[in-house]
Amino acid sequence: MEDRGAALPLEPVDHNALVGPYPFRALPDPTPERLVAELARAGIARAWVGHVPSIFYRDVAAGNDELLRLLAPHRGRLLPVPAVNPAYPGWEREVERARREGAPAVRTYPAHYGFGCAGPEMRALAAACAGAGLTLLLTIRLEDGRQRHPLDVARELLGADVRATVRAHPDTHVLVLCGHSHGAGVFRPVPNLEVRTGGWPAGAEEYGNPIVQATIEV
Repeated sequence: MEDRGAALPLEPVDHNALVGPYPFRALPDPTPERLVAELARAGIARAWVGHVPSIFYRDVAAGNDELLRLLAPHRGRLLPVPAVNPAYPGWEREVERARREGAPAVRTYPAHYGFGCAGPEMRALAAACAGAGLTLLLTIRLEDGRQRHPLDVARELLGADVRATVRAHPDTHVLVLCGHSHGAGVFRPVPNLEVRTGGWPAGAEEYGNPIVQATIEV
């Protein structure tokens, strides 16, 4: 395990990486090994990595087991970001496990897990993240609505959802990802909220032209 208290050199980090199969379309080699190769190609030092199947589990513990196992050979570059479902009994153990494992953040998916961002489940999770020193990572959507499978009915995260979360716990750092835009950007309306949008830089706007949008220095 890495020493989270040690000073780290400035380096680019991909904070929205995922591994594992997706139920609604085939992904080419969604493995840590492929991710490490892509990071090297793009000149990215490390990544925060979540687990796609855990999005669709009620009890995410098994998915987090799998995530930690998959990333174990690559922990120098791939930092686990476990999933937490605060609507499921015993979820607090996953927050504590994330802290023990040196995770920088946890991910949750309210629409998939069936709880509201303004409800007690999110308030409890935000408080637990603040206590554990973990960033709470939220995803607006997994796919553009024009490409969704008919069985993919989870609603998108709304601005009101995010507002309710950050207001409830100003000590919790919330990172919101996958905001659709035709330009990459970062929006920090309040100190504990960071929203990162996708898109292409000027002159490179083209669908089917995936590139690294931006990096954060840590």
